[in-house]
Amino acid sequence: MVLVISSVFFVTAAIGDIATGASDTDSSTLWGILVFFLSASAVGGWMAWANLGPRRRQVSQQELELKVLDLARELGGSVTVVEVASDCGVSVSVAKQALDRLCGHGVATPELTDAGLMVYRVDFLPPPALP
Repeated sequence: MVLVISSVFFVTAAIGDIATGASDTDSSTLWGILVFFLSASAVGGWMAWANLGPRRRQVSQQELELKVLDLARELGGSVTVVEVASDCGVSVSVAKQALDRLCGHGVATPELTDAGLMVYRVDFLPPPALP
């Protein structure tokens, strides 16, 4: 943040000197200073945003597995790795790991469709009958 603040000072001074022409410094030097400090200000702003900006919260394995089960229920009982990744906001490798864990627990079963697409089928128990 200090980089941005100090750069803004020099950018303002260079613009003032270029606009008024009252400086003893050569015009090309002033333009060089302006470009340099504008660049430094942009880099400093990006660094501040990257460090202070919004952060994506890490999802626990349990939360991800629950999200996968909810998604499977919404989609009729089967999901693909890409559907899980895009809907749950995780990488494809994390989505695959979550689906493989569900298979390991006996909750999901991998199936290959006729088109060669790997889907994971989750068989849900039917809801209890109302009395």
